[in-house]
Amino acid sequence: FVKSYAAQKDACASTPCLNGGTCHRNISDYNCTCRTGYEGRTCEIAENDNCASKPCKNGGWCQNSATHYKCFCETGYHGLNCESVPYPCGKVMVTSSTEATDWSLRVIDDGQSRRGEHNLEVNEGNERIHNVSQIHIHSRYSQATFENDIALLKLETPIEFNNYTIPICLPETDFAEFFLMNAEFGAISGWKLRQGRVDHPVLFSVPYVPFIKHSKCVGLQHFPVVHRMFCAGLEELADPLCYLTRGSPFVTKYRDVWYMTGMSLGVGDYDCDVIPVYTKVSRYINWIKTKMTQSS
Repeated sequence: FVKSYAAQKDACASTPCLNGGTCHRNISDYNCTCRTGYEGRTCEIAENDNCASKPCKNGGWCQNSATHYKCFCETGYHGLNCESVPYPCGKVMVTSSTEATDWSLRVIDDGQSRRGEHNLEVNEGNERIHNVSQIHIHSRYSQATFENDIALLKLETPIEFNNYTIPICLPETDFAEFFLMNAEFGAISGWKLRQGRVDHPVLFSVPYVPFIKHSKCVGLQHFPVVHRMFCAGLEELADPLCYLTRGSPFVTKYRDVWYMTGMSLGVGDYDCDVIPVYTKVSRYINWIKTKMTQSS
């Protein structure tokens, strides 16, 4: 009797029931009562185990839920399943080239876009031309107040990425508002214009452009600087920044990844010599996603 009782007593001592299951002793063994969503002798099987197929690659960790799974990736891997991609968004390629990588795209008046451009006067062999099949201009764009100054282009053919043409990451709205827009610096690149003509053919980059508080920015311009805009720059940077081509990308770095946070307003549209103003991309993420879905 003592031996049998000891076996009965110790059956649940090792807490064999997993995932919150309750252990019940019997004469010589135990039974598990599983929580909702789990089954098996030790409640080890999730009824909807979305991680059972091991979808996360390259050492990624899979987190299961009732309807889906989420992969947490090791450094250097990206995507839904931590797949290895040759040109992940927002990652500057390390090459032997002395030229910096910039997230700029030249739009040509005849309905084409040119990517991989660096020097407008020299064919360097990295340029590629893509026809534009659709242009989406924000329906509430105001030429008078510069509100909603954003457009989305759909290309006829996909872009092939290389060391001269890499994608920039689009942040989620909350991540951009709470982290990226509270960074100290961003960076911008584009071509310089003077009186509507290219002043300098080589792509111009400013790697450290400080953000300006919105309250200060509002009082410096003659038009309403709404919360869909932001200011960045210094007095000594005003001249080169003011003459960058309209729509020049403003990017912000977070944990070695660059994200698109703004686009410059047009040259000569406003008193840029004070402080440059940018369209805040994070306020248009849902609009971008909607237009991309409608165009697919």
